[in-house]
This record gives sequence, structure tokens and C-alpha cells, in this order.
Amino acid sequence: MAEKTVSFHIGEWPPYVSEDRSRKYLAEELVTEAFAHQGYKVRYEYFPWKRSYINVKNGNSHGTFPWYVSPEREKDFIIPKEALFQEREVFFHLKSNDFKWDNFEDLKKYRIGGVIGYNNVDILKAQGVDVVVLNQDSLNFKMLLAGRIDAYPVAELVGHEIINSSFPPEVAALFTKSSKALNRGGIYILFSKNIDNAQEVAEAYDRGMVALKKSGRYDEIISGFFMPISSNETVQKFHNISQ
Repeated sequence: MAEKTVSFHIGEWPPYVSEDRSRKYLAEELVTEAFAHQGYKVRYEYFPWKRSYINVKNGNSHGTFPWYVSPEREKDFIIPKEALFQEREVFFHLKSNDFKWDNFEDLKKYRIGGVIGYNNVDILKAQGVDVVVLNQDSLNFKMLLAGRIDAYPVAELVGHEIINSSFPPEVAALFTKSSKALNRGGIYILFSKNIDNAQEVAEAYDRGMVALKKSGRYDEIISGFFMPISSNETVQKFHNISQ
């Protein structure tokens, strides 16, 4: 019997995915083990996110992850039932900055950072919020430290990853985050509609993910990175924050 293999085109977004093999990455570990449970091997190829997205959409690879779901993506891709995990997008800022927000009107008095191509930039601008747009997440944290922006919205786990990997402990301790989330929801695999067996592969992933959860292995993997959002919380499918 021929070996069953699933191909993924992904990019750099530690601690979820990365070409650096010096450590484990949350999303890759979950995907690898979910498919292994169903008898599949996975192959990862790394590209810029936009290229990965287009490659999968055109049928050059089975899927790409991790992505939030939007109406456009629901139209262009097969979305599995099982999310990889739940994540919150929060505002990071300096402890010395009395940053508080409850609604978009509150954000208009602050200088908010953003990254080119991130949908949260469009959402904030549509609400009349002034956004200073750069080309990398890490640059926004340097801008926060320099006092050139007041806050930067990013996935909670990603924000902690950048702070802890970019700054010494005494500088990392200067940062904090908002308790109120800008967005929250499930992060998913997007499977191509232009590969013949993609639906079969997506269903295998769902079965594998359910099996991981029943076995307790899912919680074991997740706990090595962060505590998941309560399963009782309503999951919203919303715009991406990485690609």
C-alpha cells in the first residue's frame, strides 16, 4: 500500500510554525500528530504567507495553517470542523502607558501599531482609528519601547513569544497586555478545493484531532504552550492576524 502523505505550505509565525528545527511549534505538532493517528505522514514546505495561501488555493498543496476563518476563506477553501486551538488577539503596551479601551472610540486617542496585510489594520481604520503600519510584528514592539506607538494588537501567544525572544528579561518586564481582547476565536487549517482528495484529507484531520482530544494528548501538547480558552466560550470565526 502506498504511503499516505499530506503536504502543507506554511510560513514563519513562532511559536505556531517555523522552519527553524531547534524546537517544537504548537500548530505543527498538533497537525503532525492528528494525521499520524489516521496513518498519514505530513510534509511541510515554507514560503512567505501570501505565496503559501495562493499555492494552496491553486491546488499546489493540500493545505496551509494557521489561519482564522473569514467569509472569503470559507468560499475559497475547505474548512475542517475542528480548530487547531483557540487564541485571543489583545493589545500589548508598556506598563508605564495607561492604556485602557472598551470600544473603538476609546482607541482613537492612541497611536496604534499595525502590520501591512493584516486584516485588523483594515478593521481599525474602518472604525476611524489611526494606525501606524509597519512590515513586521517585532518592529511594533520596538516602536512601543521607543514610545512611538501606544499599543499593538497581536495574538496573545505570539506577542509573548516576540517579547521574550527579542528583549532581555528586564526589558521584557516593561510590557503588559490588555485584558479585553480585540478578537478571539479558532485557528484553522485551510484545505484546497483544487486537490481531488482534499475533502478526504480534511475529514481524516478532523477524526485525528477528535482522537487526540479523547486520548488526552491534545491537552498535553497545548499545556506546553498556553492554557486554552474555555471550551464553553462561543467561538467566533474572524479575520486573520498573521497573513
